[in-house]
Amino acid sequence: MTDDNNRKTRFLRFVSCPPVWFVAVWCFVTLLLAAASVVAVILIEETNAACIVLYAVAALFLAYAVYAVVRTAPDGARRVAGRLRENKVTGALIGDYGKRTVALAVLSLVVNVAFAAMNWVNAVINDAIWYRAITGYYVVLIIIRVVVVVAGSVSKKKYRSEDVSSYRAGLKVYLVCGAMLSVLEVAIIVAIIQMVASKRPIEGDGIYAIITAAYAFYKAIMAAVNFVKARRYGDPIVQSLRNINIADAGISIVSLTVMMIAVFGDGDADDPSMKAVKAFVGFGAVAIVTAMSLIMVIKAVKRLRIKEADRHELRKDECDICEEE
Repeated sequence: MTDDNNRKTRFLRFVSCPPVWFVAVWCFVTLLLAAASVVAVILIEETNAACIVLYAVAALFLAYAVYAVVRTAPDGARRVAGRLRENKVTGALIGDYGKRTVALAVLSLVVNVAFAAMNWVNAVINDAIWYRAITGYYVVLIIIRVVVVVAGSVSKKKYRSEDVSSYRAGLKVYLVCGAMLSVLEVAIIVAIIQMVASKRPIEGDGIYAIITAAYAFYKAIMAAVNFVKARRYGDPIVQSLRNINIADAGISIVSLTVMMIAVFGDGDADDPSMKAVKAFVGFGAVAIVTAMSLIMVIKAVKRLRIKEADRHELRKDECDICEEE
């Protein structure tokens, strides 16, 4: 009896708090059962006893999978975070918002290159001006990201121990980024004119459009959240990279609008109301990028002048001290 009770206790403890490897295996089996259920629904016209058993087992596996994931997620996240912090590279990324921003900017750069290549291929295959315009936009975006990342990294290494000089170098990068965003505005305007004037060749269906919409809104929300965080962080280079993300999110929303109208609309590309919607969303994005570009240039010039005045004042004080001596 005692051995039976011990086994029951160990089993209940195992089930109530399963190890991570068991949860992973259980979730994998659950996915297989869910896929089998979907296939059964599609292929089998009349539901039989085997189908009912399959659906019931899949539901039970899914219920326990949800419980197991919720139960083990916090502990698993803490273990993963602890191991990441112990690593030199990942620990630096987790602990330093600036380094994490640069790393994500490099990742975004890779994604932009992929999107530019994909749109250029579509432009060649479909002979569509729409895709050429989007490719041009991504090329300009890639150049801006490369300039900010490279210039920011060089300035950080050059003025590693000089806070004032490093900040001034960051402000110069911030100024250049603001000026280059004005060039990006031109690329966005060209792309938007093509979006409004022409019909995009659409690949995919409603499910693809919904997935794209979820990604676009996620990108926009994260860009807005990190925009606020970057302002609090106080690093001009980090702020520059986050501002670029705002511009990138804006064109994603515009492209999404065109896709949603093409997929879920009535198919009339010349409908004035639909063209008005595309124009409103598109030039709204242009207005945001334009305002951001102007604010960056004005703010950078003002702060550089203040820092230069402070430097002259410091030199004057040093000269006065020398004369007194």
